Order: sequence, then structure tokens, then C-alpha cells
Amino acid sequence: MHTLDHNIYVLYIDLKSYKLLVEEYLQYANYKTAKMVDFIQWVKLAKAKKPDQV
Repeated sequence: MHTLDHNIYVLYIDLKSYKLLVEEYLQYANYKTAKMVDFIQWVKLAKAKKPDQV
């Protein structure tokens, strides 16, 4: 695979997994009480739980 194609593919995968994380987080937290700081902490926890997927 060409390097640029590969990088775009990896970026796409990362964006998809972050989109899933955001959706998951918003189910976990109320939309109105969701804070960026909490989200970042939550992403770190999610990454720690499944480092191979995120």
C-alpha cells in the first residue's frame, strides 16, 4: 500500500474509533453535563481498557 494511502486509511480508522468513543461517551454522560475534560479522561480510560482497538 502506498504510504499516503496507508496514512489516510489509518487516519480514517482513528476517526471512526473516536466517533464511536464520542457516541459511547454521550450515552454514558448526559448531553448537558458532558464536559470536554471528562471526555478526555474517559477516552484515556477507554484506551487503557482496549489499547488494540483505539
